[in-house]
Amino acid sequence: MNLLFTDALDAVQIPRSSLKPSPPFFGITPGSSAKPLGQIELPITFGSLDNFRTERVLFDVADFGTAYNAILERLAITKFMANSHYTYQAIKIPGPTGVITVVGNAKTALHCDKRSLDMVKLTPGSQPETAEPSGRPVKV
Repeated sequence: MNLLFTDALDAVQIPRSSLKPSPPFFGITPGSSAKPLGQIELPITFGSLDNFRTERVLFDVADFGTAYNAILERLAITKFMANSHYTYQAIKIPGPTGVITVVGNAKTALHCDKRSLDMVKLTPGSQPETAEPSGRPVKV
């Protein structure tokens, strides 16, 4: 499932009246479901003016806080025939005049990761119970 969050929808000034109905989704957090505000198909473009690739992607619009603007599922990445390199935080996409390389920013990724963890800490009931140490050494 491709997710677009309401902050991003509002930032690009797409009216919520343009959303189509969508069913609830499951599996974002264990044992829970969420009802998206709706679905919208948007053109997603990677590249530069002289070498770009655009595909239409169907998003479920979620109204909850996150450190991200959107999340693309594997099928959306496959539409672009992208090859992802997680170690280098980069994806490579074939374009009309050569390879399009999209490189992530390690500092921004760490900031988003920290922000996501902070959001989880603030969510009621999200803290796992911690076990008291037994005082006995643990064999590994």
